[in-house]
Amino acid sequence: MNNSLFIYSPLAVAAPVAETAEASTGVAAEPHPPRSEMDVSDTMVLLTWASFLTAAFFLHRLAWKPIMAALDKRENAIKKSLQDLKMTQMQIEALQIRQKEIIAEADRKAQEIVAQSRQAAQAVSDTIEARAKEEAKALVDEAQHDIHAARDRVIRELHEESATLAIDLAGKLVRKNLDDAANRQLTRQLIDEL
Repeated sequence: MNNSLFIYSPLAVAAPVAETAEASTGVAAEPHPPRSEMDVSDTMVLLTWASFLTAAFFLHRLAWKPIMAALDKRENAIKKSLQDLKMTQMQIEALQIRQKEIIAEADRKAQEIVAQSRQAAQAVSDTIEARAKEEAKALVDEAQHDIHAARDRVIRELHEESATLAIDLAGKLVRKNLDDAANRQLTRQLIDEL
């Protein structure tokens, strides 16, 4: 056997082919010049491709599908999270709009309450003022009544005084002095005549 079979090189695979060619044709094959380690053999290329495709197949079966499934799952989770975020943002915006509406409504109601309070205060003020005017008018009327009564009393007293004075003067003139009962009766008659 050829020593080249025991050497680990691409030539080891090609050596049996050379021997079989010599045996089948009967012609001695030309000795091959020794090949360098940088030379590429067709068998090695085929074995490399076969190894690569086998590794790719098993990686595709064992690793690629689970990795892609995990990535798809993560992508779906991220999409769902983004949708949830958008929904949450829309809800927050809706709540902010509702909050502004509620605040505006509360302001409007507060202004209405203040306006109603002012109207009620004005009505109470008007009522108090009207009562005060009525009471003042009643007091004035009562005072005028008292004044008229006092004036009438004073006038009566003045009439009585003047009648008494007139009687005294008349008595002095007549030189006749009447008694007190007669003086009073005469005074009343004169007052009634006046």
